[in-house]
Amino acid sequence: MKVIILATAVEIADSLISDIENRISTNPIGEQTSDYHAFLENEHGDRISVQLTEETCGLEPANYFYSLHLVNNVTGKDCELFYTDDISKNSVEKLVAEIISSCINDIFAKSQNEKELVTMGKKYLDAPVIVLGENEEADAVLLKFYMGLGWNGSDTLNPSKVRTNHGVYESIRKAMLEKCPDVVRVGRFLMNKGPSVCDSIPPGKVQLLKGCWAA
Repeated sequence: MKVIILATAVEIADSLISDIENRISTNPIGEQTSDYHAFLENEHGDRISVQLTEETCGLEPANYFYSLHLVNNVTGKDCELFYTDDISKNSVEKLVAEIISSCINDIFAKSQNEKELVTMGKKYLDAPVIVLGENEEADAVLLKFYMGLGWNGSDTLNPSKVRTNHGVYESIRKAMLEKCPDVVRVGRFLMNKGPSVCDSIPPGKVQLLKGCWAA
């Protein structure tokens, strides 16, 4: 089965939250809902989509949270509901990343002969934009990079299966050096944990190969 990732976790989260903020739709009890946004498609055009709902009914604003409705037409798995702890963008991004990773693992479990995960229809994803908080450390650069591509933060990660070009790799290195000016330490960390570099990857793009992460 050939699988196309249509968008990263960050892109899906942005679209879902934008729908909520623009108040495009409400459910029967008046809560804000998003459209369904697809993040994965197979060669037959079947898609996996998610819809976000702002859960507010009967709650104090401090206790609002999101529910995420998953419709999987690729494997035919029953619809599922997932929940965030709050209504922050980070919570949505993390949950979407976990869902994408889980869906990919389910698909590969049923298709052991799949050679490569095809991304964005052209084999590439946009490299995530990484923004660090003042108190975050250098290793957070790589964590956010991989999670922006769909890694859930807990599955086994194989950096050699995440390929990008020299420009993206260098931007990661510079971002890490801003937090840790030890060139040798950063270099060793990237050698062990950083993505592999391939000059054939277009500028600003990333390619994911089968086995990039697994439970």
